[in-house]
Amino acid sequence: MSGEDSAHFPAVSNFGNIHDGCVRVQPIMHIARTISELGADPGQVFADTGILAELFDSPENTISFQALGTLIENCVAATGCPHFGLLLGAGAAGNPLGMLGEVMQECADVGTAIAYAQQNLHLHDRGAMATRFVDGKVASLGYILFDAQGTTADQIYDGAMAIAMGLMRTLCGPKWKPAAVLLPHRRPHDAAPFRKVFGCMPHFNAEQAALLFPVEDLERPIAGADPGKYAARSKFFRTGAARCPRAGGGAKMFARRGCRPVFDESAAHEPDART
Repeated sequence: MSGEDSAHFPAVSNFGNIHDGCVRVQPIMHIARTISELGADPGQVFADTGILAELFDSPENTISFQALGTLIENCVAATGCPHFGLLLGAGAAGNPLGMLGEVMQECADVGTAIAYAQQNLHLHDRGAMATRFVDGKVASLGYILFDAQGTTADQIYDGAMAIAMGLMRTLCGPKWKPAAVLLPHRRPHDAAPFRKVFGCMPHFNAEQAALLFPVEDLERPIAGADPGKYAARSKFFRTGAARCPRAGGGAKMFARRGCRPVFDESAAHEPDART
């Protein structure tokens, strides 16, 4: 396969070296298993998409969102599962974000971990942004694609919220449930799988994809967090952030479409150091 025809970039040498419009494959390294469990042939799906199966051998490999969208479309067609993206996200590992996830698990509390994720998502994902806000007694963790079009975006949003659900359970405990789930697409014919994944029926046709939860959850201490590991890993991220500046196209895309992402401007500050 030539460089022009390849649907992905080669493995990067360092975490965070992501091209604009691409994302690390770590959250979907299990995609072949998900395809097989739904009765289809992953090798055939990859071949039809023009993607090498070896792409998913290393978490540091990257895939463009365009190629990811085509892959998911082909997965839906091959498996006959209209909620493939949801199941793919729900099957992600407890830490689908690599070193970013490792830092989050060593933060003092859930609020600091979410802030770290929002600030540093560009070291994992250069095709979207994480959002967070607090409105009275409600907090939110959301995800906005820079270029969201069609049913492919719906699948990616479903998967992203399922991954976010897993992250929140890693931080808060396995019994954690959101107060509400927002998804920016119409209600599917069969919404039961969504209730099973999220523990509640999502609000469909929302303005953005997000998990809503009590603001008190932000103050939850993270079990097993280690101050020494936090210091070492956050130092790496300060170095990584300087090496890999944020993508600049997202705000322009929002402006052209007359949209405004909902987020907390205070996320620009460095999370509080541990004492």
